[in-house]
Amino acid sequence: MGTTPSIVDVRPAPDATGIVVGDQIQVTFDQEMDESSINTGTFLLVAPDTGVNFFGPAATPFDEPGLDDEDILSSPYYGGFVKGTISFSNVQTGGPATIAIFTPEQPLSANKEYSAIISGDEDLDDGLDTGVMTRTVFDAVEVSVSGSGTPVFSGGYTGDSSRVYHLEITAGGPTGDAEYQWWEESDPLTVFQGITTTGYREFQDGLLVSFDHDGTFDVGDEWTVNCEPGVLLPNNYKWTFRTGSGSILVPPSTHSTTGIVEAEGELEIVSITPKDKATHLDPTSVSEIVIVFNKPIDEATVTDDTISVWSEPVNGDTNNSNIEYTGNIAKVLSVEGNILTIQIS
Repeated sequence: MGTTPSIVDVRPAPDATGIVVGDQIQVTFDQEMDESSINTGTFLLVAPDTGVNFFGPAATPFDEPGLDDEDILSSPYYGGFVKGTISFSNVQTGGPATIAIFTPEQPLSANKEYSAIISGDEDLDDGLDTGVMTRTVFDAVEVSVSGSGTPVFSGGYTGDSSRVYHLEITAGGPTGDAEYQWWEESDPLTVFQGITTTGYREFQDGLLVSFDHDGTFDVGDEWTVNCEPGVLLPNNYKWTFRTGSGSILVPPSTHSTTGIVEAEGELEIVSITPKDKATHLDPTSVSEIVIVFNKPIDEATVTDDTISVWSEPVNGDTNNSNIEYTGNIAKVLSVEGNILTIQIS
């Protein structure tokens, strides 16, 4: 069984102000999470009641983490839930970890306070498991494979003990024709059959399997998949932020390079170190920024007027004099061919 999950970072930061109305909401966990448990019922974005028709769960716990008062918003006319979609990416934080990304269906309202909520389990001993949990289904492991097809295991395993499942091809061919059998490792005499399909089929206890559409399978191809009981996030996690004026709809994805020109063709950035939107960097280790272009650049065009390095606190409070390195940062610029190095002094 895995360890108790925790949230190590959120974006926008708690109590941040001036957030771009087209921004996304991100939550970084300390380990891999069961993506099927993170959905629009457990990852919520809430605004003051807008008066529009209600959508979302019929009852949603809104407690601050650790509180036991079990407040419930259950009005059928509440219109504060923000519609959106959830996607995922991975990051290394001492090991693989999950980032959940909430993308609102429409830009947020300007100058409004929003609350983001990750649903956890407020009472781990009550027998009612709720909220997001750690990863439960792991990648397939090849036992003996000669065909090009691949099974894809997914879903949210709900069993209470670790299990290993086997899948073996019994009739070869492409997806739709090939047949398989499967069994649980501790019970090899109980065998089930199926036909490969791109649709989902359930083994048991929430474990799903599908097959890629363009592969072929040979008789005897065999895979195993490991399933582990999920560990629930204890308590709900809630934070708030406030949007800006709405004059900027989406965060900038690139930075202007006006003044850095090449005689022929378009100049483009190939890579940046540290990477764009990198997080959890040790401030003492970031002493330079390296930008690689697709072509050599004119050193004469690289000046303090054309290159700037700007720092802002992650919570958006630019008036806090106790935060160092806020504003335009002093730097030393150097060019070698197509590489621009910015030494932060």
